[in-house]
Amino acid sequence: PKDQMVQALAAVKQVNPEMYFYGEGWNFGEVQDDKRFVQATQKHLAGTGIGSFSDRLRDAVRGGSPFDGGDTIRKTQGFGNGALVDANEMDGVDRATALHQSDLVRLGMAGNLKEFILTDKDGMPKKGADIDYNGQPAGYAQDPTEIQNYVDKHDNQTLFDNLIYKAPQGADLVRMQGVSLATAMLGQGIPFTHAGVELLRSKSMERDSYDSGDWYNRVDYTLADNNFDKGLPRKDKDGDNYPLIEQVLGKHVKPSGADMATMVGFYQELAELRQSSRLLRLGSGAEVIKRVDFRNTGPDQVPGLIVMTVDDGVNAGADLDPAIDGLVVMINATNAPQSVSDFRDGNDQPIDLASLQLS
Repeated sequence: PKDQMVQALAAVKQVNPEMYFYGEGWNFGEVQDDKRFVQATQKHLAGTGIGSFSDRLRDAVRGGSPFDGGDTIRKTQGFGNGALVDANEMDGVDRATALHQSDLVRLGMAGNLKEFILTDKDGMPKKGADIDYNGQPAGYAQDPTEIQNYVDKHDNQTLFDNLIYKAPQGADLVRMQGVSLATAMLGQGIPFTHAGVELLRSKSMERDSYDSGDWYNRVDYTLADNNFDKGLPRKDKDGDNYPLIEQVLGKHVKPSGADMATMVGFYQELAELRQSSRLLRLGSGAEVIKRVDFRNTGPDQVPGLIVMTVDDGVNAGADLDPAIDGLVVMINATNAPQSVSDFRDGNDQPIDLASLQLS
């Protein structure tokens, strides 16, 4: 119940004001749609300060749904594994779908706020609550701390196994893993990362491994083995996916220790970047709405390119990072170099990027 969680958090904060609550927030089971009480679900948690896992960014980056099976898994590529810009042989994602995925990524990086205004794929300004996610409002939070942004957690295939399912043959899976993680770690929500995601962790394609023991759930911090291709996953969990698994296993080689070390480096770099500036951790919905914006939006955008700006200039309010007047986060999910220009200030004057520092 929502009231129970709100009261519990208030009581705990009397002991430790820094305490934070988050939960899964899904709407299902015998209490679905508030049948017995108002639930602590996503749509009810705005303003409580309690976080919930956001499936919006997850599905946009991974593609499709965790409940997909068979060939549908491979057809539904996402932002992080090549939708439209690096299509696999099924080429199952059209431009409108890919651009909508990018809208969901942008909204997620802005903390999935109800009131954040985003220029959508059609060039229309829309509040987060008016952007669609499977018939629901995509934006549902008041503050970004009420959002757990993730692309990998204990449920469902690991991010690496999801890439095996969806990426085209010969794709750079290490870089795809880094690009996917960047959407969560460089956005305004609270990033949640799964144990071993920095090691390219695999569960040998197992979808639901909570009771599958160490064979599927092993994490090797020596970087000797990411636990990929240890045999087919359990038949009761993934038997229907065996034909697809056998097909995709032949399209990718097992990552080496060097590959895993590269991913560890990417993860450390993302963590350091997030910590490097308060502008990536605004915490307040009002501050996000005032300071965060996106370039490369609308119908003429370059697909696969997210460009987020965060303002710390004279018109932004308090100086949150004395070292800089703003920052730009660019996430390039394409196979080619990309550029974006025409940065302008609040008075529509061009911004000189001559002294821009690249992290």
